[in-house]
Amino acid sequence: IHPYRQWFWNRGPVYENMGFDKFMSEENMPPLEKRGTLSSDAALTDEIIREADSMDAPFFFFAVSLQGHGPYQANRYPDSKLEVQTDASEHTRQSVRSYSQGAMDADASLERLMKWASRRDRETILVFFGDHLPPLGPAYVETGFMTSRVASRTAPAADMMLQHETPLVLWSNKRGAERGTGTISPAFLPLHILDMAGLQHPYYTGCLVDTSDAA
Repeated sequence: IHPYRQWFWNRGPVYENMGFDKFMSEENMPPLEKRGTLSSDAALTDEIIREADSMDAPFFFFAVSLQGHGPYQANRYPDSKLEVQTDASEHTRQSVRSYSQGAMDADASLERLMKWASRRDRETILVFFGDHLPPLGPAYVETGFMTSRVASRTAPAADMMLQHETPLVLWSNKRGAERGTGTISPAFLPLHILDMAGLQHPYYTGCLVDTSDAA
């Protein structure tokens, strides 16, 4: 489920080839409420819960949210009450403010999903992660986080980790949070998800275990 067009990143054919039974996108979903200029995380969460509650059999959802995507233009959220205190430029202050409001909204949506899952009898596993840091290039330079607007491909490993690592939440309504994953590639997420669910698969809990141990 992704509240944008199927052609972007060729998602329609890609998801079908990956084995997904259905792809809910802008073309076949009811219009979702906007937050700023993009479909809101709150509306996407409503759709996830509605779809999940309609299913009797076990299911796997992969939801790609849209609201928090850049660019983070000034006044993206006119009703935002957030204040950003910084010695950086006004442009940077406004960009960070817009990003922070989106992050706060995403956090609120995750909280809603966790409260919803906590009321379910069936075990429900939530995985929440980002694919890259937000594109806040000028803010990174002005605050000294990076020396250029784009992450270097030749920086020391510790710097590259800092510039690419994103948070990960892996949580079950029956067992709570999984805290032993450490720093991993998203490629290994299926291994941890199936392991948490108590499932076995020749590739995902077989080959990936061997690859992970060797990495």
